[in-house]
Amino acid sequence: MKLFELGRYNIPEKIIDSWIDQIGEDLLPVQERAIKRYRVLDGNSVIISSPTTSGKTFVGEIAAVKGVMEKKKVIYLVPLKSLADEKYLDFKRKYEQFGIKTVVSSSDHREYDRVIEEGEFGIAIIVYEKMSQLLVKNPFLLKNIALVIIDELQEIGDPSRGPGLEITMTKISTSQFRPQILGLSAVLGNTETLARWLKTDFLFHDKRPVELYEGVLYKGIFHYKTYNTYEKREEPLVSIDSEELSRILMANVVHLANQGDQILVFLPSKRETMILARQLAEAVNLPEAEGAIGELAILEDTSLKKGLIHCLKSSIAFHHADLSSEERNVIETYTRSGEIRVVCCTTTLALGVNLPATTVFLDARKWEYDERTDSLILSPMSWAEYENISGRAGRLGYEMDFGRSITIATSDYEYQMIWQNYIEGEEEILTSQLNKQDLDDHIINIMASDRPKTRQKLEDFLLKTYMGVSEGREAIRKNLEESLGFLTKYQLVRQLGDEKLKVSPLGNVVAVKGISSLTAVQLARFLKEIRDREASDLEIIHAAASTEEGQRIYIQMTRNERISAKYENIVREMFKGQEDYIGKLLTDVINSPFLLDKPEAKNLKLALLMERWIQGKDTPAIERDFESYYGTIATAAAAMSWIVDAAQLVAWVMRLPKPLQKRLAILSDRLLFGVEEKGLELARLKVRGLGRAGIKRLIFEGYDSKKAVQEASLPLLAKVIPEKIAINLKQAVEPKKKRREKETSEEAKIPEARFACKDHIEITGRPLKKRNKVFINGYAIGLTNRSLEVLLQLAVTLKRDGQGWVHKEDIASNLGAPQLVSRLRNEIRNHTLNKDGKIIESNGSGSYRLSIPPNNVTIDKQSLSKHWNAVVRKLAQKV
Repeated sequence: MKLFELGRYNIPEKIIDSWIDQIGEDLLPVQERAIKRYRVLDGNSVIISSPTTSGKTFVGEIAAVKGVMEKKKVIYLVPLKSLADEKYLDFKRKYEQFGIKTVVSSSDHREYDRVIEEGEFGIAIIVYEKMSQLLVKNPFLLKNIALVIIDELQEIGDPSRGPGLEITMTKISTSQFRPQILGLSAVLGNTETLARWLKTDFLFHDKRPVELYEGVLYKGIFHYKTYNTYEKREEPLVSIDSEELSRILMANVVHLANQGDQILVFLPSKRETMILARQLAEAVNLPEAEGAIGELAILEDTSLKKGLIHCLKSSIAFHHADLSSEERNVIETYTRSGEIRVVCCTTTLALGVNLPATTVFLDARKWEYDERTDSLILSPMSWAEYENISGRAGRLGYEMDFGRSITIATSDYEYQMIWQNYIEGEEEILTSQLNKQDLDDHIINIMASDRPKTRQKLEDFLLKTYMGVSEGREAIRKNLEESLGFLTKYQLVRQLGDEKLKVSPLGNVVAVKGISSLTAVQLARFLKEIRDREASDLEIIHAAASTEEGQRIYIQMTRNERISAKYENIVREMFKGQEDYIGKLLTDVINSPFLLDKPEAKNLKLALLMERWIQGKDTPAIERDFESYYGTIATAAAAMSWIVDAAQLVAWVMRLPKPLQKRLAILSDRLLFGVEEKGLELARLKVRGLGRAGIKRLIFEGYDSKKAVQEASLPLLAKVIPEKIAINLKQAVEPKKKRREKETSEEAKIPEARFACKDHIEITGRPLKKRNKVFINGYAIGLTNRSLEVLLQLAVTLKRDGQGWVHKEDIASNLGAPQLVSRLRNEIRNHTLNKDGKIIESNGSGSYRLSIPPNNVTIDKQSLSKHWNAVVRKLAQKV
């Protein structure tokens, strides 16, 4: 099926043309089946189960756009905040120009919540847990929703996020406003049961468009099986005289990287990723990742940034949760562009993030937290986790004929174990996790989004969940009674007469904010105690850290930190002689004659760390003093912000003084952004690249408000923060009316107004390893030979006639022009000023041009005239 055929489904031609530019003219088999046989564009509900990179995600994208074009609302559910951010930015970049309004909602993206509740959007990207909360706040939210897409639906079998997703999907599927449901799942056993549960059709597809070689490297030979055809083959790689896994891995990564492979290496620990990245940086023969280094240079300094830049000088990177989100974003961006050739990473990169890799190396082990011993243990991956990571190799749309997934064995036993459990492994059965944990919080969620319920109605609802497919009524009734006993005891649920039950105001906080029942009770106790006295920020933060939710927040606590009583001593010194003015939690810490146990010590460390964080203290100093890295600190701060935000609502339902409520709201934002109160106005702008350190410098220089920034000249701001960030900041504070007037004025300019962008390009064609060197805005990048031909053809035409339009048949006579243009656009996009791909413009009639002023293009005719490629030499002669 051709993409242009989608026009019959009322999808505008311009959007279809943009898709053709990005992915080519043909739909993949799973996409064609979903549209033709399963009628997904006709409103039919379907669950699609297929491998990574098979194309199922684009089915959701087509359905979403089609829905919006028919004036309908679409919700797109994802499991992680990082995926929500990625999908939001991708949709915004692609579809904002066509009038499609995309919004996002997660625990740290609350700015669009009211817009979503009021239905003022086209596509809403929402994290699972946040969707649950939104349905509680507005039970009629689904009334105006035509389509709900659930990405990574197999996560319903995940112990942590699965139960909440199961309750949410039950609400959606049983709603009186039931929308169309499109579930996107990995290949797992029993996924057809999900379809029966949700009353949808089931589309199963087990082929990949890019072949995958999955296997084991043993004694220098890669033994593998092809994913699509199940053939067993061998490929000689590097054999070394060692049984040490790290040395075997190192030798083979260097070999394949120097051959031109783009590689992801998945390792169990963050430390291992950094060690291997440093070793590879010294061993490979790869060019500097100039664009990535340039982007990192202007970001806030962290303890890991310097080491990361060192590795990037050899096109090597490491990626894990200790990096800041901005640092991770740079790595992902420049890996997609091809500038970064090897990424050493943990499994934080495994779920959903679309990065190109010819070869994936993976260690089929992972670190897991063991509650019994309060420690991490090394355990084998599940088959599903292995398949998810393995499927990262051979991504569609990146010029790959195949991908390799390599696991290394150092003995006959390891070889057999890996082959049997993973290469020949069987699909895992997808089971409900709702019956494997306490139902308390889920019962409140079910009750809070509707009128008072009876035990019988709650029981009936639970029988409609995925758990209800396998659990009998008696087992459900027993779990329900235990949960209701707890909830009524702590007055989270109230008994109305003999039958009816109603959620209390405090219980409603549990449902609306997504916190646990016990956390709500703990916050209420603390707030009741401090209502009539002035509590310090540290005391409030420590109380939040000591809740059930707070104790789940990860922060490393070393043995030396605990034994030295480092943090207890800090608190004792801070509050010396003030014991009568602080609450019980901190008083117990100060007066304890014994060493605190590990959880208590961790809570105290977290509280002190967060206090330093909201004071705007320098990041490297915080990292050093608390033996923690920025990424972990920022993640912990976001979780603490969420708990304090819930505390503010608890204070409201308890009718506590308004100044306390306001203080908690401000403290929640300070935790989220890591700044002093006076820095919140700038922090809330969320300007790309403007971190805590930049805000602190602006405040010191007197630019502590939007008005102050508006009145400051760009050169003055550029003396305080990097010019690129200063430009972004000025744009963010510019009044909307003035911005529109400016845009109109820019469009009226002659002659530059005819062009969409103002980037500068220099085409040299000189070798850059196995590619061709081109400078985009001063950054050197390497283009493939075919991309160089296309770029040079567009550039020469632009220089010759001042317009630049080239028909697709002049680019490629075999109908491959859209793919070639799309590939070039992707190779240069991340180095352009706007990063929106508009630098290569389509006129909608089959012609393309380089949309920048001719004077912004420089062509090195002398160098190109000596190029080995005859096509390039011929084009150079036309300059």
